Amino acid sequence: MNLENQAVYKDLRSWSKQVLEVPNPHLSGLPACPYAKKSWSENRVCVIEGTGLLDLKKAIESYKA
Repeated sequence: MNLENQAVYKDLRSWSKQVLEVPNPHLSGLPACPYAKKSWSENRVCVIEGTGLLDLKKAIESYKA
């Protein structure tokens, strides 16, 4: 992973911690994404850089649950 990708990964992780994983008063105190914290802690988040729909299609096709 190059430095630019590391920065994007770090920013996404920070955003997840600050926005998705914390209790949200608009959601009756529940986090916006109840799966985010566990997904990060289990190393199940993959950040992929792409430039268009073809890259998105390739990423989806290569995904393994």
